[in-house]
Amino acid sequence: EITLRSEIINSLVLQAPRATDLRRIISYMDMITDLERIGDLLYSVSKKISKINSKERVYSHLRSDIVKLYVLATSMVKNAIASFIYENSEMARKVIDSDDEVDNLNWAIQRELFSLHNCEKSTAFIEEILSLGRIIYNIERIGDSSTNICEAVIFLTEGIDIRHTH
Repeated sequence: EITLRSEIINSLVLQAPRATDLRRIISYMDMITDLERIGDLLYSVSKKISKINSKERVYSHLRSDIVKLYVLATSMVKNAIASFIYENSEMARKVIDSDDEVDNLNWAIQRELFSLHNCEKSTAFIEEILSLGRIIYNIERIGDSSTNICEAVIFLTEGIDIRHTH
């Protein structure tokens, strides 16, 4: 990220880019930041999920929903990167639209976790709920970062800044 940022700044200073070039540079900077964020979130999820015993009650109860959330979010990442590579704003808009499904599933799982916190007061049970809550939150943020990449695609291809407008 630091190396690319330095190269981008040098391009701005030395090349005197035009508007389309500037949009490309800004879009690349945005995408780099979001890809790094996705990597950090995936690392955090992998650390937390490796500590959860697959036989624990809450995880086994919510496993299929968590896997579904993960599959949706990683699909968003793949499609966001593809839309960026091919500069396809239509594909980018579809990814942005799919974020609602990830958000809705995230909230459904969070509500389920919240309802379980009164079931048992043991430390292990509460720790499992908190860990799963963090995992779910991070997966949802991966979807949000994919949306950010797609917003950069639309800025690159159409010259429209749609951040925070939907």
